[in-house]
Amino acid sequence: MKVQGVDPVIMSRIQEKVKKQLVQDSRQVEFAKDRQNSQEQERQAPDREELAAMVQKLNKMADSLGINLLFVLIEDDAPRLFALNRTTQELIHQLSPAKAREMLTEMKSFVGMLVDQLS
Repeated sequence: MKVQGVDPVIMSRIQEKVKKQLVQDSRQVEFAKDRQNSQEQERQAPDREELAAMVQKLNKMADSLGINLLFVLIEDDAPRLFALNRTTQELIHQLSPAKAREMLTEMKSFVGMLVDQLS
């Protein structure tokens, strides 16, 4: 690569440093991603008690926000979470435990923002 007004020796030194840094960074990113994936897998396997508590919290939040949803935990071979229309009991969506946890976090955040705006 040639850049007008830059000595080729200086340009080659810059390119060497950049190449070395990219290799080092990509290895660190790979390691960090592997560690993050293993932590997510540990968090994504909640026990039945934690799931039941999550469902209760989601129902309480939905009720307090006036959202017409009912969250239900069904325990067959594996626990499954469902979002139902509160009035018709129609199935809206099946949720993974991770998605339910994410929804609970977002609802809490929304309530926090609402309180901040009312203050």
